[in-house]
Amino acid sequence: MHRLLPGLTAIFALAAGGAAAAPQALMVAAGGGEVHLACAGADCRAEITTFCLQPNRPNPEFGHRYNILALADQRGAIRLVGHRESGGPVVLPLESNAILTAERDHSAVMLTVPAPVMREYGVTRLSIQIDEPVMLVPQAVAGDPRAQDEEDLAFLATTARQAAVYAIEEHPDQVGATRIVRDVVNAVPEDRPATQGERRTAWSKAEPERESPGAQTMARSAYDTCRDITGTGNVRLYGFRSCMGVMHDEIIDEVNDAYAELIGAGS
Repeated sequence: MHRLLPGLTAIFALAAGGAAAAPQALMVAAGGGEVHLACAGADCRAEITTFCLQPNRPNPEFGHRYNILALADQRGAIRLVGHRESGGPVVLPLESNAILTAERDHSAVMLTVPAPVMREYGVTRLSIQIDEPVMLVPQAVAGDPRAQDEEDLAFLATTARQAAVYAIEEHPDQVGATRIVRDVVNAVPEDRPATQGERRTAWSKAEPERESPGAQTMARSAYDTCRDITGTGNVRLYGFRSCMGVMHDEIIDEVNDAYAELIGAGS
């Protein structure tokens, strides 16, 4: 039995747009922990690692809305948590307060929560807790000649899910490395180049020591590469955060390639 969470924001809600085929469904690939949202201006935001579950469909365009495919045995697998200065954490309604949109093709989505939500619930910071892999499906577009249908959903809930979970479990170093790199990305500014101090602080906040030695080595290599690139290049055109996003996507693509082979789609 599967359903779509109703409000990120509607069950396959129709959105304005052209008649291009629906993009790929995605797997939230690097759970197993807490993702902190950075709050600036009107929104609180965080990138979440994903990979493609339907290689025969196009990559999502930037900003395409996604919904969570909630399976009966995955209730509460992904939660929006508010943290108070006193009184402890509180779980907030995810479906009515958060929006998921494609950020970088199939490798990352952006989870956005309007800042007023924090005032409404009396919390000072927000995080997403992901206990296990969760699937995301694109919101439909009016006039789509090839919308996601019940056959697609059945494939996602069975074959795709099993293969994706297996690929994740068989690549712990890559998944751990993407967790580190993702957290570094989320901890540096979006609107300007990160300073040396901000880069070092972001690495520390990512807590690389919680991951395996192999994951730490991969993530540190990505960090050092981007530090060196942005130290000599034009950071306005290719900043540290952008570079780390590219490195993140290259690492998780190893898991995506393994998944594609499992379902017979090649690399």
